[in-house]
Amino acid sequence: MNERTKGVSTAYFLRVLHYLVLKWNILLPKNIVALTTEAENLALACPYCNRAKGTDLESIDPETGKLTPFFNPRTQKWSDHFQMNGAEIAPLTAEGRVTVAILQFNQSERLEERERLIWAGQYS
Repeated sequence: MNERTKGVSTAYFLRVLHYLVLKWNILLPKNIVALTTEAENLALACPYCNRAKGTDLESIDPETGKLTPFFNPRTQKWSDHFQMNGAEIAPLTAEGRVTVAILQFNQSERLEERERLIWAGQYS
């Protein structure tokens, strides 16, 4: 598992690929990046994250009220922005907070699924 993306959709759902159909999520929309099919601009995302993120690049940080970009798994290190507290993904930064909020990492169904994966030794 890559430390940079640990616990975020790409790594999380690669482990449970046989349960889900993954979609390629374009990190930066076409109006910002001319060639959106280049590998550097794509990340695997579960349907929940893909739908929740949409074309957004940022959101309002619930703590500061400032417009803040989402965590970018291509340029940022996961452990700088998140930590695991049991099955919960806890944000450490503004980028972490907006990402956890928008992608609903700690929604009850997702926590239950993550708990089962942890119990089965399929999530670390």
